[in-house]
This record gives sequence, structure tokens and C-alpha cells, in this order.
Amino acid sequence: MRHFVVGAALLVLALIVTFGAASVLQSMATANRTVSDEPFTIDRIRPDTTAPRAPRNEPAARSLNVAGRRAAGT
Repeated sequence: MRHFVVGAALLVLALIVTFGAASVLQSMATANRTVSDEPFTIDRIRPDTTAPRAPRNEPAARSLNVAGRRAAGT
């Protein structure tokens, strides 16, 4: 019986420590900080539309409908 009480107490203690740490970490993550943690900024990446491009050669453009051939019996 003593083992069950000790096990239950350890489980409750582990849950308290786990959720307490999660609460502290969440409050640190959502805190409004005045100092920027990121030393860089991310700009939008836009493709260069003035560059000439080669025509695309995709196999999907030449796909055949096999279901129509099977229905015709060939």
C-alpha cells in the first residue's frame, strides 16, 4: 500500500513540475518585449518577372487517357 501512495505522490509531483515549467515557458514566450530578439529582418521574396524563361517540358502535359482506350477494347 505504501508503494501506491509514494507512486501517486511522485506522479502528482511530476505533473506539477511539468505544467509549472510549461506555464513559465509560455509566459516568457508570449511576453511583450521591447528588445528585438531577431538580429535580421525577413523581406518578401518576389520572383524576377523580367528574366526570359525556357518553355517547360513536363510529362503531365503529354499524358494520355488510358481509360478511354480500355473502354474501346484496344
